[in-house]
Amino acid sequence: MKTPGAFLLLLFASALPLPARVTATRNGANLATRNYPSAASAVAPVTVTLAGEPGLTVTATVDGTPLALGATLVWEPGYHEVYETKAASTGGTPVTTLAFQFIIAGPGRGTTEMGLPVSEPWPLVNDAPSAFAGQNLQITAPAQYPLNLPVPIVARLKKGPAAGAATGDPLFLNGVVSSGKYPSRSLQLKRGWGSTILPPATEAGVRNFEAKVNGLAVTAPIEYESSTQWTTKNGALTGNEAWPAGSRIDLTATLTVKDGAALNVGPGTVIRAAPGVEIWIEPGGTVILNGTPAQPVVISPASTAAPWGGFWLHQSSVAGKSAALNATDTLFCCWGANQNWYTVSGVTPSRGIFSRHRQQQPCFAIGTRARCVLTDCAMIGPVTAGETRGAGFALQDGTLSLNGTFLQRCITGGEQVGGSVEIHRSALFDMTEPGTSPDDGTAFDDSDNDGIYLVPGAGNAYRISKTLIGWTKDDGIDSGANGPGTVTCDGCWFESCTHEAFSNSGGNRVPETRNSVHFNNGQGMECGYGDSGTGPQSLVDRCLMIGNLCGVRYGDNYSSMGTYGGTITVRDSLLLHNTFRDAFAMEWRSSSNWSYQDARLVLQNSKLTRPEDLAHQQGAEDTPASSLWDPDVDGPQLAGFMPVPDSAVGVALLHSAGISPVSLYPGDGVFHVRLSTFSSKTVTVPWSVIGKVDRTAAADLRIASGTIIFSPGETVKFITAPLPELVRLEAVRVALGAVVNAEATGRDAWFTAMADPVTETVLAKGSGGWDYYANRTPAASAQKPLDDAAGRTWTAADYSVDATWKTGKTAPIGWGNLGASAPFLPLGTTLPGVEQGITTYFRKTFTVSNPASIRSLQLQLLSDDGAVAFINGVPFPPVNVDPGTSPGGVSGIASDTLATSTKGDGPAETTYDALDAGSAVLGALKEGPNVLAIEIHQGGASSGDAVADAALVLTRNPPGSGPDGGGISVLSLDQRSFLLREDAVSALEESTDLLEWTAVPQAENPFPVPADSSPRKFYRLRK
Repeated sequence: MKTPGAFLLLLFASALPLPARVTATRNGANLATRNYPSAASAVAPVTVTLAGEPGLTVTATVDGTPLALGATLVWEPGYHEVYETKAASTGGTPVTTLAFQFIIAGPGRGTTEMGLPVSEPWPLVNDAPSAFAGQNLQITAPAQYPLNLPVPIVARLKKGPAAGAATGDPLFLNGVVSSGKYPSRSLQLKRGWGSTILPPATEAGVRNFEAKVNGLAVTAPIEYESSTQWTTKNGALTGNEAWPAGSRIDLTATLTVKDGAALNVGPGTVIRAAPGVEIWIEPGGTVILNGTPAQPVVISPASTAAPWGGFWLHQSSVAGKSAALNATDTLFCCWGANQNWYTVSGVTPSRGIFSRHRQQQPCFAIGTRARCVLTDCAMIGPVTAGETRGAGFALQDGTLSLNGTFLQRCITGGEQVGGSVEIHRSALFDMTEPGTSPDDGTAFDDSDNDGIYLVPGAGNAYRISKTLIGWTKDDGIDSGANGPGTVTCDGCWFESCTHEAFSNSGGNRVPETRNSVHFNNGQGMECGYGDSGTGPQSLVDRCLMIGNLCGVRYGDNYSSMGTYGGTITVRDSLLLHNTFRDAFAMEWRSSSNWSYQDARLVLQNSKLTRPEDLAHQQGAEDTPASSLWDPDVDGPQLAGFMPVPDSAVGVALLHSAGISPVSLYPGDGVFHVRLSTFSSKTVTVPWSVIGKVDRTAAADLRIASGTIIFSPGETVKFITAPLPELVRLEAVRVALGAVVNAEATGRDAWFTAMADPVTETVLAKGSGGWDYYANRTPAASAQKPLDDAAGRTWTAADYSVDATWKTGKTAPIGWGNLGASAPFLPLGTTLPGVEQGITTYFRKTFTVSNPASIRSLQLQLLSDDGAVAFINGVPFPPVNVDPGTSPGGVSGIASDTLATSTKGDGPAETTYDALDAGSAVLGALKEGPNVLAIEIHQGGASSGDAVADAALVLTRNPPGSGPDGGGISVLSLDQRSFLLREDAVSALEESTDLLEWTAVPQAENPFPVPADSSPRKFYRLRK
């Protein structure tokens, strides 16, 4: 009886799965078959080990790449699959199983989209000059303008007859608009749209803005007034009022247009809006801004550092009665003073009706039943890094209509819920935090810097056509939250959206993108979560998804979401050269639910470049079937998506502008080369790397050369040219040659043995010699220091402190326990209880020599909870302090103004903020003694701790440059002559007669001397 039992046992054993010989570990711990890591371990690599097994042939792959025997470290961020294949050594059918699925998160992405690699958009490349031929450049600028007021300038490209489409439509080309009279204010066109703000004029007279870009030229004359008569306005407007053409309005406090009142503003009117000032329109009230292309209406603050507020179209509870704003050719400059606009208490009507992801004040808040129509308008945020930015729009069951209008440089386009949204031939771009950009070298940070957030209600259809949406740190369009409604994009261009170009989630939502280009984004279009069970019903129809991290994707990875219904249908589209996936239908939420959802990503009659992605889309629903992209046969299909069909494109090396030391030449010699857009033709790009052992010698050293071939649809390639070992080079030039079907629009990469800039600390952390003022009157506050006997304010360099100031103190100065836990930050000076108020004031003298040689200045500021810093009375942007709605900008911040938020008992209390000085602060530096003044604000009247400390670090031009000497030298390389400016920050000027000198716009350094200069030219530097 034992034998059969043994026999049965043997049969049972042979039926068991063969023991696995592939293992995976993270931080020494074995992985489960499906491994969704916690945030703490998300960035750790995984070790996959393949071991042999007697009697079996065992192989394995990671993401399709064969594994070698032994241990392999998988470190690349993203989603990974390990497949194991076994077969008996004597023969038999191989058996392949999915052994492991795991995620490695990138350190910059956070938990959102954890299973995708970290990505950031490639830097912008300008288009070929020849593509601009026959097109139209439009410049909008004030024709007459007061002195001492920022000057907004707007540029638009429109299609001409050569564009192959409707004349007057937006032309999606990149280029730089320059003006010889404003060499430091060149204007970058991003897909045909751009703006700048000229510094205030201080002298009367006509000064032209002579705009030029690639053969297109427009002159916009600006007549600056010798004197201006301002009419003060504020308060309530109860009847009809007209501000005639050319009015000069000083808006000193909030203006309310009451029920039954109408304000009609004539062309050429300039409204100078005090800091924080708002314009309220009550139900039944109307504002009409009647600008023209030649005479736009302008609304601007006196200083871009002290923005005005915005428009608030009040909500109505009465059908047929609405607040209304209709603006044509109006320039709205630097709004959004209140950084917590929605949460201000005691305001009627309530601002709580508005949904929002960010708290910054919008330029237009549109309440229930209100109507806002903008035609050929522009909303322009500040050009100076770090200055306060507002949001674009906030809509709650109202009407928003944009035609030929653009929004640039703000926190977010804002959230639009319910009602009606129409956006046509417009642009929404440059949505980032102050001082940052989408391609600044940091990854997506999930801070809701969206182009626009759209939440249509039941039965609502939002429509967007022929519109640019791009250069956003988060999504281009975020259409999230549950509820029915349609968002349709037709003929739009999405570019450089760090997260998704078009993100859509929620039950019953219908997002559609048709005839559109999604280029250089994190994901082209995503079909995400759907809590209600049905999920979004997304459509991609006749679109181009190219050069993104991921083309189209079904799924998401919010672990809290239990339902991922919905579908995304892609038909008649091109999904090309997306770096992670062309089409991806993987969802993961927990260890028990990892699976491809190919049936929910429907792919019909489309082209892909990744065979593995196409292999997933072979179901019955994917009919007619899709196929792989053949650039030789299919390339002409790209022509219809190009800004100018079949035109030449731009091509450039991607590298830092200017000259770098030879020591910073990449060790691996890798340089990326990028096209401005995809091309329907093959693009050929010769390149070379040439150096000099001695800059003054005639001989060149050819280091490397070659040719890059871009097939139709490819947009990024790289060259590899490491420097020769044991050869000391004094100059190296990496350059592109005579390209075919493209034009070089970038600069060469130069590396020389020039001296590095010099860094100098003029004020160290923890220094002595600080003065502070903490007079608590009343007891719960702190009185602002009085002016001295000569009438100078406390921030002035020559202010005289009196006996109310405590002098000669050592930083850090404050009170309480600062930091996460003991040991806490040691204080150099502790303030007694009687001096512990809301605001404390500090001054410290530091000495500067030769300020003209200073290239940059960084303030490293320690403050709990918020601060405003000044150098010789000129302010830096506030840190965690809201400028509010009081007149005077930062000077309107009162002694009892609380910080925007408290930093809490944690690392933030001991972290130094880095603030880079703008041109105004740099211009305030003087030879000899200077003063740093700081006011520290608490987040609460009874705060238990506070601290102040600071350091100042200068960067100077290298010795022998700038005012210290140096100048221009001639460098000959590869049979060409270049002017090498040892002082790279000085302006290069040219002349033909040594009498009249003009700036060389956008002069490269080194500057290539024209081979045939007739008449001959002279060059000089202007310091």
